[in-house]
Amino acid sequence: MRHRYRHTQTGWAIIVALIAVAAVTPLLVATIDDGPLPLVFVAVILLLMAMFATLTIVVDDRHLGFHFTFGLIRKRIALADIRHYKAVRNPWYYGWGIHLYPGGVLYNVSGFQAVEVLLKGGKRLRIGTDEPDAVVRAIEGVIGAPEPLSEQEEARVQSSTKKRLMVLVGILVLVLGAIGLLAYFEEQPPRVTVTDTSFKVQGIIYGEEFALAEITGVALCQHVPRILARTNGYAGGRTLRGHFRLAQLGDGQLFVRLGVPPYLFVRTREDYVIVNFSDPARTQEAYDEVMERRPGTAVDCPPHD
Repeated sequence: MRHRYRHTQTGWAIIVALIAVAAVTPLLVATIDDGPLPLVFVAVILLLMAMFATLTIVVDDRHLGFHFTFGLIRKRIALADIRHYKAVRNPWYYGWGIHLYPGGVLYNVSGFQAVEVLLKGGKRLRIGTDEPDAVVRAIEGVIGAPEPLSEQEEARVQSSTKKRLMVLVGILVLVLGAIGLLAYFEEQPPRVTVTDTSFKVQGIIYGEEFALAEITGVALCQHVPRILARTNGYAGGRTLRGHFRLAQLGDGQLFVRLGVPPYLFVRTREDYVIVNFSDPARTQEAYDEVMERRPGTAVDCPPHD
C-alpha cells in the first residue's frame, strides 16, 4: 500500500536523559553492590534507550500508524475511525514516553509538538512529532479536513478530560499520601524487645532478631561509625531504618536518630544492629536489659572516623 507520509523522529531528549542515567547509576550502584548488578542495570538502560530512541509515523491510504525503534511498541489506526484531528503543542510537564495525559494517551520521544487524534468511539491520543503540519496534511489528503465538533461532542471531550484529570490527581494524591504515611511511620521509634532467649528490633518495614546466645558484643556508644552507603533502607533526614554499610563494620542494620546519643551497638559473629531512641534514657534502659541477660559481652565502641 502506498505511503502518503513517513517520517522518523529521533528522541534526543530521551537519549540524553538515559545516557546521563547510564553514566551515573553504575557509580552509585557500585557503592552498594560490587557484583554484576551495575552492568545489568546499564544494559537495561541501554535497551530502553534503544527501544525509545525513535518514533516513526506512517500514513497510507487506509491507516495512521506509528511505532518506536524496533517496532515492538506500535499502534495502527484506521483513518475511517478518526472523527477529528489537529496539530497541538504539549505543555512541558507532559514529558516524554508513553503515558496518560488529561484526555488520553501520549506517545512521544522528544519535543513538545504533536498531533491529537479523536476517534469516533471517543478515545483520544497524541502522537509526538517534529512535523505536525505534515502529518495533518497527509491525513487530510485521505479523509479531508476535519469537521468541527458539535457542542455535544465538545462537552463529551471536556467531560472526559476532567474525569481523566481527576483520576490522575487522585492517583497522585494516593501516592503522595502513601509516601507521607510511610515516612511518618518510619519516623516513629523502633520497638526493642529483650527476652531471656532473644534480642529483637522492629520498625514498620525493617527489623532484626538475634538469639541472645549469638550476641558476641554489646556497647553503648556516643557516635555511629561513618556511613558508606544505604543498601536497602529508609533515610529521612536524620532518621535511618534498615540496611546500611558502615566503615570498619560492613553491612548491618540501623534503627537510629542521628545526633541523639547514646547508641546501642549489638553484634553477633556475622551481623550487627545499632539502635537508639530520642530519649537517651530509653537507650540506656535497652542496653541495661541486654547486659543483664548477656553479661560479659561488653566491648569497645567501633571507631567512628
